[in-house]
Amino acid sequence: MIHHHPMIQLILMILHKHRRLTFNSGTGGHPKGVELTHRNLVSNLHQMCVHEYDLLLSEADDLCPEQNVMPFILPMYHIYGMTMIMLQGLLRGCKLVTVPKLTSTMLVNVLDNFRTTALFIVPPIVLMLLSNSHIKRTHFMNIKTIMCAGASLGKWQLRALREKVGMHVNIIQAYGMTEASPLTHIQTMRIKAGVKPGGVGLLIPSTEAKIILPESGKEVGSNEVG
Repeated sequence: MIHHHPMIQLILMILHKHRRLTFNSGTGGHPKGVELTHRNLVSNLHQMCVHEYDLLLSEADDLCPEQNVMPFILPMYHIYGMTMIMLQGLLRGCKLVTVPKLTSTMLVNVLDNFRTTALFIVPPIVLMLLSNSHIKRTHFMNIKTIMCAGASLGKWQLRALREKVGMHVNIIQAYGMTEASPLTHIQTMRIKAGVKPGGVGLLIPSTEAKIILPESGKEVGSNEVG
């Protein structure tokens, strides 16, 4: 049978081989090491490339994914920065800009000098953007998409960020976890009701989820809180 062919066996071994030991943020306790396989990472990257969920595709100005410029303002060792910026950027052929240390001055320089088109951030960076009067809307003229994840972004923060960067920027939120490599949910404007302020978005393709009661673990029905 074909599965017994030496080359097929080698491919299967590579797919399931542990490629990364990434530590989570310890939201539910102490940080834990999470073993991720080559298949885990590659599968999640290709889930992001599905047209309806593609962050790096902009129909408004015919921006192709490989034309994006993305700075590393998140740590490469964290699953968010590693997958969403580094691996996605390499897969799509984007221009990646490394930042030695994130400061407001450094961020402004990157936005202006490299004509950054996509930003991947977390709520503390949103607060930095909002609290710094030296960061102006003009610095975001080339930005097409801002994705915020890692923690919930409040509605007032979302409104303030919109006022700061301008209406031309697509601001979306997403949800994931280290164990999922990491993306599981993302907002998208290409699907009806795909963007809800304060929400995490829709399940990405080939992903299943259920809502349960935290006390019992019992699955809840439609329109029930869990």
